[in-house]
Amino acid sequence: MRFPRLLALVLWLVATACVPAQMPERVSEGRLLGATEHRVLSRLSTYLGFPNTPIDHGLVVSVYLSASSGEILMVGPPSGNAQEYASFLAKWSKCVGNPVSVQWSPESDGAAARLRWGHGTFGIEHGEQAVPVGNLVQSLRQNRWDAKVALRYVLHAVPPGARTPEDSTRTYASFDVSNVEANFVARPTVTLPTGIGLLFWVFVGFVPVVTSLGFLAAGIVASRKNLPLPMRRRYYSKLVRYTSTGGVGIHAPFAFYLIYSGALKPIADLWFGSTTLSTVMIPFLILPMVVLAPAAKAMSGLEKKLFGATEEEKSKLPAPMPVAPEALARRARFRQATSVVRYVGIATLLASQAFLNQKVAWRPAPIVFGLVLLFLAESIVRPFLKAKPGDYAEKYRDAGLDAEARDLAALMGTEVQLVQVDRSPAGVLYPNARIDRKGNVTVTARAMQILEPAERRFLLAHELAHHKLGHVKTRLLKVTIPLLACSLPMFYVFLMLFGAPRVFAPGVGFGLAVLGSFYSLLFGQKIRKRHELEADALAVQTTGDLSAAENTLSKLALGSPMPHMHELDELASHPALSRRIENLRAAIS
Repeated sequence: MRFPRLLALVLWLVATACVPAQMPERVSEGRLLGATEHRVLSRLSTYLGFPNTPIDHGLVVSVYLSASSGEILMVGPPSGNAQEYASFLAKWSKCVGNPVSVQWSPESDGAAARLRWGHGTFGIEHGEQAVPVGNLVQSLRQNRWDAKVALRYVLHAVPPGARTPEDSTRTYASFDVSNVEANFVARPTVTLPTGIGLLFWVFVGFVPVVTSLGFLAAGIVASRKNLPLPMRRRYYSKLVRYTSTGGVGIHAPFAFYLIYSGALKPIADLWFGSTTLSTVMIPFLILPMVVLAPAAKAMSGLEKKLFGATEEEKSKLPAPMPVAPEALARRARFRQATSVVRYVGIATLLASQAFLNQKVAWRPAPIVFGLVLLFLAESIVRPFLKAKPGDYAEKYRDAGLDAEARDLAALMGTEVQLVQVDRSPAGVLYPNARIDRKGNVTVTARAMQILEPAERRFLLAHELAHHKLGHVKTRLLKVTIPLLACSLPMFYVFLMLFGAPRVFAPGVGFGLAVLGSFYSLLFGQKIRKRHELEADALAVQTTGDLSAAENTLSKLALGSPMPHMHELDELASHPALSRRIENLRAAIS
């Protein structure tokens, strides 16, 4: 279901971009005069002599222009008529001629209305627009409004020959145009510097292109049957891992420079009709997933051939037990229910633009709800499909295994809560075991089938060693929580694109996401592999049976979907099998 989820996300972005806003539209308080707008008004008051905020008299009009878009914000006192301001802007909007939206809101400290227009043209190198600001000022006078008007150009679009601005920031330059002539026309202009288009494509495509080339090279090497099989496996793992991590590592500083230097802002303006880099980041976030998800799917078949067990190796283990029909039926119901939840999430995302136009306290709520349904569908459905008394149980308690685990726990100075056998479809097919932070141990039915009693004892000791050494909690604190903390700001950047309040620069979220990914790749895997070696050492010291320990690891590797991946450190989640066996021998000696 990964690709359908990704396709739904792309369709939602397209649908959201194509849904026109209602005009004029009343919005909830705080939508038009948020913290950013108040900072702008305060700055205009300081540098241009406008009425102080909150406004107690007169009318303040801020005209914000780029080469492809514009915004006019009218703010009056609380006694002002926001709907009348909106009607005025809707009538005047014919002077700009582009798709427009008009919103209005009676605020606690003022009445506000806002007109927005504009659209980008992908691929152009030069753009400008002519906005009759003089006509706007004259129209305000004809309505007998005592208006102060500020013209703000986005900094890269200030027209040549413009006078010195009364105020300027890293983002815009401000001019007092309250008394300009009726024929004054503002002409924001942008011409892309030479090579900036190439920089944009490098910014967007570098990681997916490098990773795809790495996958392609890995596929070619894996298909060369004239090379020894161990060499093909080794080169494949290095190409897949190092091209992806290396691509991100090389791209990250380059991307940081482009984001913070503002070099891509003219492209955001001309091509995407936006004055922020957030819209430029959308393809950067989506394109790698669109490209790499099908590529990874295509490579999975090749990996099974390259790292899978041969027929001779398969014969060394008994054939898996048949999966119970009840388990298959429950799995089918689970998939169906999960699909329904995901489709509801897709529908919510596609309709989120309509929800955002309603008077809601927090506009991105439908987006959050849709994303939660789409990506957490399995976690949502699972509690509703738990086995009832009398139903076939995919997990059951084994008295002998439970007693042995408690004896080992007492010997190791730790505790075990619950010991159970997993006979779900995956548990019947693949040998494995795990322990959670509460001390609950789960052993798959396949592990129970292929392991001898001494080998099961080592397996239990290994899982209890994780609990004794605090590995589950350590991974939570050192890997999961830092990765989540680094990912949430990037998720919020995505929400900012669709209406969430801007609380930090998008580059901050992007940087933290890259940092979190690198931390997980470079340190998270190292921590996990170190924990596995530590648990192996303590387990074999507890059981004192080196032969059983070696056999356990070998059988678990052979029974996995791709046994020969355990020979490599690059792709496996655990240390290489040879390294683990050397560690066992060192620990017992």
